[in-house]
Amino acid sequence: MIIIPNNKKWIQTNNSEVLGNIWASFNVDLSDNMGRLRIGSRLIVNTDDTDDADLGLPVAFRAIDGKKFAIAGAKVFKSSTALPQGNFTEDITSGVPTNLNSDYSDMSSFNGYLYISANSTSVYKTDGSTWATFTAGSSTGSPRMFVQFADRMYMTDGSSKIISWNTSDSVASIGSAYTLDFSSNANERRIVFMRASASRIWIGTVNRNGGKGAIYEWDGISTQATKL
Repeated sequence: MIIIPNNKKWIQTNNSEVLGNIWASFNVDLSDNMGRLRIGSRLIVNTDDTDDADLGLPVAFRAIDGKKFAIAGAKVFKSSTALPQGNFTEDITSGVPTNLNSDYSDMSSFNGYLYISANSTSVYKTDGSTWATFTAGSSTGSPRMFVQFADRMYMTDGSSKIISWNTSDSVASIGSAYTLDFSSNANERRIVFMRASASRIWIGTVNRNGGKGAIYEWDGISTQATKL
């Protein structure tokens, strides 16, 4: 521990006159011992690769049907309870995906199901107990990100296209409504995130040639972005 100097060089108001001011911090404990700066307590390890050697890098978490699910490396892990203390174990249910990828896969909930993307053209879904699969898109080797908007699920297909499907898992083809295609400018428009608001989807892109990135506003229906 070190004493925080009250010299006005660090700028963030704290709740004691003996504390200096801190501009930014990460994982520090300022309250257990007032006037002292020390590392915060680490979180409790719930599950690690000593519990299951197949546990890879966890990248997504969702809860459905009273269970917690996680993408961790190539596999799906789940906890039988939604409570924080429930340990994760590898899901070995029939049909569960085993070809996931911490760089490419995503997980989201929609229409009472949990959807998972893999490094393939398959999309997996579960109601918490039974797994099913369907084909969506044509690209692999890039992130397949989800965003749920209105009554559809949207997913990136490759790095420059967005496809979607309805509650019946009927997938809209590129070029039709409910899809978006930046591939004519693929070197300038690589999709890096999607976020939904009440009435729009916001799409963040980077320029592979080193130019400026851009954020697009899309209504989720038109074949062109609504605004740049």
